[in-house]
Amino acid sequence: MAPGKHGKAAKVAGKKGKDKPEDAAPVAAPKVTEAAEEEDVYHEPIKRIVKPDSQLELDEKQMEEEHTRVLTANDPNVPNNIIKYNYKDKAYKQDPEVRG
Repeated sequence: MAPGKHGKAAKVAGKKGKDKPEDAAPVAAPKVTEAAEEEDVYHEPIKRIVKPDSQLELDEKQMEEEHTRVLTANDPNVPNNIIKYNYKDKAYKQDPEVRG
């Protein structure tokens, strides 16, 4: 054996050991056509309905009962009254209500 590029001996091609047995057939990967690949891209996601264990069971009368809720856009962080000092009148005056 002649030393290789880095001074080490080259491996022998016919060496047996931990290599695969010669009689084992190679495993072929499944062939995917372009049409099948494109179909996989456009499938809708699967929707699953998950029902919690603690969910109440309602009868038809309870299901048909309407509940009304009113949503408001009031900001709870806006102060409801602002008082500023007016130098012209030399007194404190309340500003008009601020809508937030």
